[in-house]
Amino acid sequence: MTGQDWIVLLSGTVGTFGFSLLFCLHGRQLPVTTAGGALACLLWLLCGKAGMAPFFAILSASFVGSGYSTLLSRILKVPKTVFLLAVMISLVPGKGLYQTMRYAVDGAWDACFSKAVSTLAEILGIATGMMLVLIIEKAVQGMRKDDENQHHSGCDSENLGKRGD
Repeated sequence: MTGQDWIVLLSGTVGTFGFSLLFCLHGRQLPVTTAGGALACLLWLLCGKAGMAPFFAILSASFVGSGYSTLLSRILKVPKTVFLLAVMISLVPGKGLYQTMRYAVDGAWDACFSKAVSTLAEILGIATGMMLVLIIEKAVQGMRKDDENQHHSGCDSENLGKRGD
């Protein structure tokens, strides 16, 4: 990794830490959330260095960060959204958003459109990674529910005819 990559990783980690403070995370929540942001940012950098297309690099990092947030929320019994927002902040394509707006202000419409498309692709990669984790989570929950229903589907005579209030 180059010096610039280390700066990006440090910035993503500090950004995650800052948003964790903003969301009032404390105690052991703060370091594990910050580590999640660093992990997602590091994975994004490494996937990019490995030659992965930007969309798939950020999708992979988003998938891991979202999965990490989901597991963390279950372990620490905190709403997933709090962890998810803080961890994902390290992946937000701020440079692309800035450059898009800068080209628009300068009237460089071809460059603006080109940068807007690539930035939108990165944003969609983040959303897709998050949605894949959500789909897997819901599928697992559905399988657990089906399994529980199969074990409790029999009628027992003492509850027959009683209302389920």
